[in-house]
Amino acid sequence: VYAGRGRIGNDLGWAQDPYYNAGIPQRPYDPDKAKFLLKEAGQEGLEVELHPSPEAPWNSSAAQVLAQQAKKVGVTIKLAASADLSSFYDQKYLKVDFAQDMFGPNPLSVTAGYSLLPDSPYNESHWKDEKAAELFKLASSTGDSDKARQYLNDFQQLVHDKAGWIVWGFRDSLQAVSGKFGGLE
Repeated sequence: VYAGRGRIGNDLGWAQDPYYNAGIPQRPYDPDKAKFLLKEAGQEGLEVELHPSPEAPWNSSAAQVLAQQAKKVGVTIKLAASADLSSFYDQKYLKVDFAQDMFGPNPLSVTAGYSLLPDSPYNESHWKDEKAAELFKLASSTGDSDKARQYLNDFQQLVHDKAGWIVWGFRDSLQAVSGKFGGLE
């Protein structure tokens, strides 16, 4: 999807953040377990409609790959017709059950604040977890970086285990620079 310029995700959105919890084990690809869990939940033969975001050219490819992988476990993902950008955000975003979006490389504090708290304005998965919200609040209010890291590690574990996100990958950011400029690291 990213033409070899990216890396696999782990249902967390902040791999470049200094507070990213790299200690959370990578979720393995396990279609047999997925089939088992679907059967256990009474969701065999599940059919869903995914509304791909037209925001970036690779979103359509990513949606197609997800649909192909889901088919292997007996889930049918029907890809809704792509809307133009304004129609998507006016008519579908935050209103449909299953949509695709993308976040830029924002820090954990920004992305979580606007998308993963009960009162977040862009809570796409409509996830409401008071324990996670409390951990995030504690991390944001402490002046102790070690305590903040522990709170955010626990917060990310809850996101990984319970939130409605499927974060499948991270796109590399390609940038061009000129020898006429200096001081960039």
